[in-house]
Amino acid sequence: MAAGSKIFERMLFGEDDSLSPMIKKRKGPDLNCPIVTIHFSDVDPIAFQTIIDYIYSDFDETSIKIAESAVLNTLYAAKKFEIAVLEKHCVELLGELTPSLAVALLEQAISFGSEELLDRCHQVIDERSDEALSSDSLTTISIETLKKLVRRSELSPSGELSVFKAVCNWAEAECKRRGIDVTSENKRLVVGDVLNDVRFPTMTVEELGEAANSGLLSDLEIGVLFRYVTSTVHVGIDLPYPTHERRILSRSRYVVRRFMNLNKNTCKKQRSTIWFIVNREILVTALGIYGLVQNETNAEGSEWETTVDVEVAASGQTKATDFASVTLKGTYGDGRAFIAHFKKPARIVANVPYRATVIFKEEVETFAGGNGQEDILVYVGSGGTVEQNCTGTTPAVDQSSVAVFAFHNDDPNGIRRGMTRGPAVYTDAIGGFYNRPTNNVAPIHSEGCLYEGQIPEIHFMAPVEVKKEVSDV
Repeated sequence: MAAGSKIFERMLFGEDDSLSPMIKKRKGPDLNCPIVTIHFSDVDPIAFQTIIDYIYSDFDETSIKIAESAVLNTLYAAKKFEIAVLEKHCVELLGELTPSLAVALLEQAISFGSEELLDRCHQVIDERSDEALSSDSLTTISIETLKKLVRRSELSPSGELSVFKAVCNWAEAECKRRGIDVTSENKRLVVGDVLNDVRFPTMTVEELGEAANSGLLSDLEIGVLFRYVTSTVHVGIDLPYPTHERRILSRSRYVVRRFMNLNKNTCKKQRSTIWFIVNREILVTALGIYGLVQNETNAEGSEWETTVDVEVAASGQTKATDFASVTLKGTYGDGRAFIAHFKKPARIVANVPYRATVIFKEEVETFAGGNGQEDILVYVGSGGTVEQNCTGTTPAVDQSSVAVFAFHNDDPNGIRRGMTRGPAVYTDAIGGFYNRPTNNVAPIHSEGCLYEGQIPEIHFMAPVEVKKEVSDV
């Protein structure tokens, strides 16, 4: 130990009298070799064990394993005992804050009184909420921290069901910590009133159905919630849950979905790209990616886990600046889209072609979309996030309240074999990839859009466009 730290050296060999109150000596079996006990009241046991493991590994940096929940405590201990390598390792971890680590550090940031770190943790959790909510770290936090997290309006999950599942996962872990059976009744008991902060009224009927099957909600609660979400009149329906959507960076979240149904064919490509143009500036936050099919190589109902790279880049940009490597998990045979979030939203300039790409790190067989739409209009103003197909010309609506996407599978600077409508052009967003007559009825199902492998969704935010006031003067 003395070889690994000057502090230990001074302490163990008596060169620093100020450290003597921490040292207790007692007789051992060998009278010439007393047993020395050193007490550190301010050092976390897990952090101290990390230091001991590093020293006794003969200072092997590859052996350093720092628990996410102990990064700050380990940093404090490394500073205290002047172990520079460990200190540097902790700082690097804090600099590359993952959603899982951000959740793990929440309580430490509070106990250390670090507002800056707390804000940074919240920023990462808010921007990459799905990853944070599904992380193992979330199952280890206290119920007080869980409640504060679930209450946050700034969270940006792909759906409120993700928040509910996180609460369920925490409840299961808490039952195991208490040594009680993992039953629906016990999970409801340990989770307490945290469920009151889940925004069930904002769920879709399908999401609410999945929540109802969890066993955590009573029949009365389920009945009232279904009555609320299926009714247009909410007078007289008393709910203990928040009824308003979560907000995200003062912008609303939207999803553009390209496919009307799943294709009968599956896809075995490891790299898949879709090109798009949009008529306004947006911020892409994530890509929806089809999951893996169930076949003879995997058991029905078994789970899969795979790593994908996702990126967004403008036409002519050889190297993407907006990218992320994401681990996805799911059940074989689940045809829904799984969400891969970018580390930060990717800015998309209006009327410029962009490519969205997913790259699987291993051979896979995924679901694929059918009846792909070339032109899709998404309402981004007040009144919801309704998606619809463009029919001919743009509807007579305020252009600040819509985002119009044009899609194609190919680079707009090229032309797909078999296309007959001439070279690709992109002077405007609606049908912008094609040199087609303006009176042509859309959507047109071209060869390039009918079948595309793994990217059915683009998740985005729409910056608020301030309307110019018209003056009579």
